[in-house]
Amino acid sequence: MANDAEKRHPGFKFVPVYYMGNEDADLDELGHFFINGEKFNWETKQTGAVGHMKIDDALIRLITRAEGQIRVLPYGAELMDRLKRIFQKGKRIQQAMLELVNDLFSSFGLVVMIADSALMKSQVIPVFEKELFEDGASPLVVQTTTALDAAGYKVQAHPREINLFYLADGIRNRIEKQGGEYQVVNTALKFSADEIRTELHQHPERFSPNVILRGIYQESILPNVAFVGGGGETAYWLQLKSLFKAYNVFFPVLLVRNSFLLLSKKQDAALKNMNLDAPQLFQGAERLMEWLVKREAGGVVSISEKLEQASKLYDQLKEQATQIDKSLLSHIDALKTQTLAKLEQLEKKFIRAEKRNHSDQRRQLEGIISALFPNGGLQERVENFMPFYGKYGPAWLKNLYENSGSFEQDFCIVTYK
Repeated sequence: MANDAEKRHPGFKFVPVYYMGNEDADLDELGHFFINGEKFNWETKQTGAVGHMKIDDALIRLITRAEGQIRVLPYGAELMDRLKRIFQKGKRIQQAMLELVNDLFSSFGLVVMIADSALMKSQVIPVFEKELFEDGASPLVVQTTTALDAAGYKVQAHPREINLFYLADGIRNRIEKQGGEYQVVNTALKFSADEIRTELHQHPERFSPNVILRGIYQESILPNVAFVGGGGETAYWLQLKSLFKAYNVFFPVLLVRNSFLLLSKKQDAALKNMNLDAPQLFQGAERLMEWLVKREAGGVVSISEKLEQASKLYDQLKEQATQIDKSLLSHIDALKTQTLAKLEQLEKKFIRAEKRNHSDQRRQLEGIISALFPNGGLQERVENFMPFYGKYGPAWLKNLYENSGSFEQDFCIVTYK
């Protein structure tokens, strides 16, 4: 997008920035990864924000375990050496991730940013202060949320009275006002109004915005022309528009990130042998197999013509009954419904029997769909990048870059030769 925007607007420089959400990352969500369907779980006893956690023996063991699968690949040794150099015991996760992403993407001009710092948070002390001592974000977001809800949009996030966490090593817990004190939930930490004001001014890095305030913080310290995020993210950003207006912060254009499905040469060849196109895979194995069976078997399993003939037969009987006794019409309608339902059941049995005749194709198709849609989800949301990088090396990232849309909002299917 940045490269394309520069071509559209000569004389202007557009910079792609990766804003790391390290401070609000959740261990339940990020504490594991998958390689070829196998789950690698980080068994750590650390708590709090994942970005603040440190690389420990458990994570080192996990990398060593993954190495057994990755190092044997053409570019596996290069990748594992890089990971071992970066992921050193005792280093914070957020620092290691910054170094890894910078290593992989710096050649594309990407700027990687950790916003978890006293310097940056000091820029939004007035916003945090208003959140603690006045009606901050909540009434503004509720106003926009109500309007979106009335328009039929699904609400993604709900504001709290105070939309801040207290952040320190081992904890990232909500701040709640209880009477005249400010309590850090599930801890013994309490502050009076004067104490928490002093804490904010002396240690702004200890205050962490939740989903409602994260956008205003992000765009205050680094205003963007456009914000690129997942579908859920861009949806909840819509709830924040009145908040941005109140704080006089520029609201960026919202763009949904690129999505990819990556096919191997072997998978692509198998689909071609079945005369299938990759986009058809999104139908799922059952529906696609039914379609394939009908196509392969031609008219053998389809009784649509017979259904039509049966329907016409009963219509003729109704015409005949009209001349004899109209009270028979409801009985004929009931018979018609029963007959057509039984014929449709018979067609399903035909299809099931024909599917058994295509058992090899079924196994092959289910294997491909299972690999490309692991656990029923999108490949990009489950499979780790390491096997792909291990197979294709830096050219893999370059290929993804070249196949990325600019401002198009398309799902991209890439076949690797």
